[in-house]
Amino acid sequence: MIPVCVGDGLAPLPDVPNAYLLGEGFASYELAGRRLRIGPGFRRHTWTQLRGAEPPLQGVTLYLTDFTPLHKTLRLRLHAGRRTSSLK
Repeated sequence: MIPVCVGDGLAPLPDVPNAYLLGEGFASYELAGRRLRIGPGFRRHTWTQLRGAEPPLQGVTLYLTDFTPLHKTLRLRLHAGRRTSSLK
């Protein structure tokens, strides 16, 4: 079963199945009553496959892209039934 990825700032990657760029806002992966919320997004470029990089993994892939060095805060929040966990 593949998780569903939804969000206002999502843009599907052309020619790459189940791959998205998150340019702004938040995205959520939903599967079996659990939801992982990720954001806020950032997209300074659209390169996802670079020379010498590992090949993409199977499944849904979410890219947030920028140039290094960078200083960002990314929030991950897991909603699993009645309990909520948050990582920052």
